Amino acid sequence: MKNLLIFLFFITLFYGCKNENPERLHTLVIKKEYCDIENEGVIFLPEFELRKNDSLISTHTMEIMNNYYNIDSLKSGNYNIVYTSMFKKTESLSINLYDKIIDTLIICLDKIDYGSTEHISFVDKLKDNENYKIKVYNQGCVSLGSGTLKISKKQNKIIAETNDKKKELTTEEIEYLRRFEIELINMNYGGCSSTDFYTLEYNDEVLEIRDGSCNWYGYGRLYNLIFDIES
Repeated sequence: MKNLLIFLFFITLFYGCKNENPERLHTLVIKKEYCDIENEGVIFLPEFELRKNDSLISTHTMEIMNNYYNIDSLKSGNYNIVYTSMFKKTESLSINLYDKIIDTLIICLDKIDYGSTEHISFVDKLKDNENYKIKVYNQGCVSLGSGTLKISKKQNKIIAETNDKKKELTTEEIEYLRRFEIELINMNYGGCSSTDFYTLEYNDEVLEIRDGSCNWYGYGRLYNLIFDIES
């Protein structure tokens, strides 16, 4: 009888301690934003996946007008958020839920790995005394006009030229051109009331892409970066 009472005492003590220390659960707050592109419009993210140890836990859809989304009652551990960026690239973010009861993860919709493509930009194809042109025109309810940027190579120098501006590009500005083109070839969006039509011409090579995203504005950003104009 004595041994039975001792056994029951330890059983009660064990379960009592277990109930006093329940497993900690976490809330993960997902925030969507453009991290590099200035944008004051709607930030659209169709859906994203929550994964743990490479296994799909759940799929979530955020409200268009709400930039935050809460996932509650998550156990401690390493999680991944998988989503598609505005450049149609699958991106993955990791977070370890352990110390904080509430933690926040920012999804950058304009995230892109510029080294992930083998695309050779036109500026790197130029030979001495050659040039290529970047043309854009806008079509929509209210047209925002058009623009042309000519890029030339002369005596191993890269020159950018518009109707009223001309300058020799620095190494950093040449990199702007490369990144602009990589972003451009991953656009081709529609659905907006206004669309930018791009044409890049180099010798007999022509690249035509339309951007109806209403949030990239690649030509304007490139122009401002090259000619040091504050947006």
